[in-house]
Formats: sequence, C-alpha cells, structure tokens
Amino acid sequence: MTPSSGTFGPMAFSNRQVAPSEVVAADDLDYELLPRRALTVDMVTVVVVLVFAALAAGGLLFVLDVNLRWLVPIGGALVVLGTVSEALTVLAFRRRGWALREHDISYRRGVISQVTVSVPFRRIQHATVKQSFVERAVGLATLEIFTAGGVGTDLALKGIEQHTADRLRDHVLAVDL
Repeated sequence: MTPSSGTFGPMAFSNRQVAPSEVVAADDLDYELLPRRALTVDMVTVVVVLVFAALAAGGLLFVLDVNLRWLVPIGGALVVLGTVSEALTVLAFRRRGWALREHDISYRRGVISQVTVSVPFRRIQHATVKQSFVERAVGLATLEIFTAGGVGTDLALKGIEQHTADRLRDHVLAVDL
C-alpha cells in the first residue's frame, strides 16, 4: 500500500496551501445574535443572586448582632455590585452569538475575557438540548456539544430559541464529512 492509497483504493486527499489573506478569522464571521428574552433571563438571574446575597448579609448582621450602622454601607455595596453586574450582563449579551459554517460551528462570548470556540463537525460525538425551568418558560434552550476525547461539554450555546437548538443539534449530528 502506498501513501496515496487506502485499503479500498486511492484516497482523495488534498492539502493545498492557504494564503493568509484567504483565511476567514472566527471574529469576522456574521454571528447570529441571541433573542432578547435571553438577556431578560440573564438580568433576572443577577437580581435573584443579589436578593439572596442581601438576605444572607442581613441574616449575618442579625445573627452576629452587628450594629445597624453597617446596614447602609453593605446595602450601598450591594447596589453598586448590582449595577455593575447588570451593566456587564448587557455588554456580555451583545457579544454572545453563534455561527454555522460548512464544516464547523462557532460560539463567541465574553466582555472582559473574550472567548471564541469553534468545533469541527467531524469531532462531534453527540449533542443534547437542555432546558432549565426558566428557559422552558420563555421558549429558550441550551445546545450542548460534546467532542471525541473531550471531558464534559465542549461547546454550550445558551439562550437560543428552542426550535433553533433542536434544528442545530440535528444538523451537526447529520453532517457526513
């Protein structure tokens, strides 16, 4: 058997050189943005976390019998934290998006630390669509993609339309490369 032939005859192998000017960077893709309901879910989540933090802080002040003069600074800190968290949530939402190409799927996210993940279809082992209680209530879902040799989820498209998640899952699993 020669390097250019396989078990069943000649293999169609190509490895042409690609000029840097021909390469499409993942950041240059036209990303599909998430529905606005995903932002609402994210913002409500931040508020719920802040309410629990306020209750925990209040409970701690009560149990430790701390002077009530600390209530104003702690409350102020929670308001500042909440405002910053909500602003970062909006900025992060504007950055999140996904793109489907011929041979892979890409997802970008992040404000402070920006991340772009691309998964080639040929590496995908399986994909699942999950819905939390809140996602189900607003018609959203999370598409989780797992690759060969990966430990856990390699790509999670969170906050996409339920029907889009189902169609993407079926597409990435049906692609025959």
